[in-house]
Amino acid sequence: MDEIDDNEFNVIDSDLEETNTNINKKQIQKNINFKKKKTRLLIKKKTEGFQEEWLEIYKWLIYDSSKKLMFCSLCKSHKKLNRFGKEGSKNFKTSALSEHASTKDHTDATNLEISRAEFIRVSNNSIDKAQNHIGSLMKIIFWLAENDISLNKLSEVVKLCRILGCPQLISASSTINYENNVSGREILSAISISIEETIWNELNEAIAFGIMVDESTDISSEPHLIIYVKYCLHGKIKVRFLKLLQLKSKDSKTIFEAIIDLFDKKGLTNKLMSFASDGASVMLGRSTGVASRIKERNECLFITHCIAHRLALACNSAEKKVDFCKHAEHIIKSVYNFFSNSSKRVDILRKYQEILGHPILKIKQIYEVRWLSWYEAVKNLCLSIESLMDTLLETITTTTNNLQKQSFVSLYTAICNWKLLAFLHFLWDILGYLSALSKVFQQKKIQISDIDPVIELTLNKIRQEFLEFDNEGRLLLGENLNRFLSNVPLGEDCNIGAHQLTWDENYEAELVVDIQSFASAVVSEIQERFPDRPLLNSMKILDHANWPNCKEELAKYGEQELNILSEFYKKEVNNICGEWFGYKAIVYSNFKNIKIEVLLPRLFEFYYDAFPNIIKLLGIIYSIPFSSVDCERGFSKQNLIKTDLRNSLNNETLHFWMMVGLEEKDLSEFDFTRALQIWNGACKRRI
Repeated sequence: MDEIDDNEFNVIDSDLEETNTNINKKQIQKNINFKKKKTRLLIKKKTEGFQEEWLEIYKWLIYDSSKKLMFCSLCKSHKKLNRFGKEGSKNFKTSALSEHASTKDHTDATNLEISRAEFIRVSNNSIDKAQNHIGSLMKIIFWLAENDISLNKLSEVVKLCRILGCPQLISASSTINYENNVSGREILSAISISIEETIWNELNEAIAFGIMVDESTDISSEPHLIIYVKYCLHGKIKVRFLKLLQLKSKDSKTIFEAIIDLFDKKGLTNKLMSFASDGASVMLGRSTGVASRIKERNECLFITHCIAHRLALACNSAEKKVDFCKHAEHIIKSVYNFFSNSSKRVDILRKYQEILGHPILKIKQIYEVRWLSWYEAVKNLCLSIESLMDTLLETITTTTNNLQKQSFVSLYTAICNWKLLAFLHFLWDILGYLSALSKVFQQKKIQISDIDPVIELTLNKIRQEFLEFDNEGRLLLGENLNRFLSNVPLGEDCNIGAHQLTWDENYEAELVVDIQSFASAVVSEIQERFPDRPLLNSMKILDHANWPNCKEELAKYGEQELNILSEFYKKEVNNICGEWFGYKAIVYSNFKNIKIEVLLPRLFEFYYDAFPNIIKLLGIIYSIPFSSVDCERGFSKQNLIKTDLRNSLNNETLHFWMMVGLEEKDLSEFDFTRALQIWNGACKRRI
């Protein structure tokens, strides 16, 4: 090839400047530099073999160094039969490359490649739009599940979103858009499975876990078993809904097999270290109960009778020991029945509440199975007592049915009794303390160290106010009862508003006896149902909030309790005692004032290698559920989903609804990536 002198460079430059006067200066300079570079390469003297610089000039060029052949990637891709596309070329000349670039085969291949790239771009845009559409449907269905709304409303909600201008949704004219309730169930299933996968993966990572179990019957009389899990993942305590299983029978063998089969399939039965349920014999029976059967598989299983259920049973037993408490229960139920079937009487009550400036409250029902529902019922009754009396009196004067009138008169007479009203105010006080205790027990992440202190605090409060006399031989009594006694003192003129109360000179002494009988029964029943359990008490040493402040006492602290724990969990941990002293020193020096729930993640992250057995023991103990109230919450969710109008939901679909509806993350935090993968992989999809 002839060499090109500097004058030719000048010609090239001037040509470029004349033809690109309207182009951006940077682009002009770029073109000039590229042209110069290409020209320099072309004027080089011919050398033998392939020139690496050609790869920069001809982007389609491929060189096979092993065969020493040149190929055209475009012609090869589109199966052209020329030398560059099939057998390869050994003509290492720039003229050969230039000639190939101008051939029809190469031009056709270039055009096909441009068309293919455009098709891919359009297809990818379509796929992205379709995936965005499904992602939006997933968010809508997640919201429906959170709010217990049927999938039959899916298309209507999507229609609303289109009206509001949601850009992610595909046009309604599309023939395949997955917006009916059948497709909605598939999407719901994908979301549910993604959540369940996450829980199983976390259980697999956790050191141990405990289960909370309860059985119930839904509105269509289908027996179900609900399972929650509690575990400590890298120091973070979690409580999650895991499964709603349909039962063929409610006997302990069937329930045991359902539970074990579930965890055996995942290979996690060996990590099941604790079990909590209500006091039903089928669950906690000593010989054939579900817990006893599981303990045969794992002798380290820690079994808990739900503390909230125990408290309710204690109160229920105490109520049966006091005759006057039964009388008060009868009156409360009668008052509720008086209002339950008459909106007119409710309106009259509300009218008197407004006139007297009392809070607008409803008369509530009491449930024996949920004994602490008494608190709200008694409180509302005491706050509405004068309005209630006015309502009864007006109803009596306007009722024409003599039999009905007589029953209303009897109820009015029973309520206008000084001792009854005083006893109701006493119940308001003592049930307030027990209700507060119950709410502590119903917390999702109650700590071991919280149980005894709150029980003891409550019992001391009851003893001080209702069982111990002061120097003058009087009971201290509670705030609400003292206010009643101050406003309505016992005597001939005791009344509430215009209503005269019946009284007897023995009422005061009888009231004291009934108060002490009920209060002592409550204290006795709670102490009996919350016995001093050595193993449970030994677990408290792992919470550094209970440690002594004196370093000398701390040196020997917890050794006896640690021996009890190491004996019970000997198959799971060893050499706990050898790690105990160093563990105490580290925690006392660095984390003395940090709460245990904040400390646990740090211990798991930074001290696992130093104290592996102590950390493992922490993982086991802080996965113990002390209450099964989460199961009650789960069944409440079940009843909100499977209603009279949706009573045909099968167990699998109901489980999907509950899994999504009980998800701990809200819509704004939830990641739908895995759910979208599951939905895409379920079958071939078309949009």
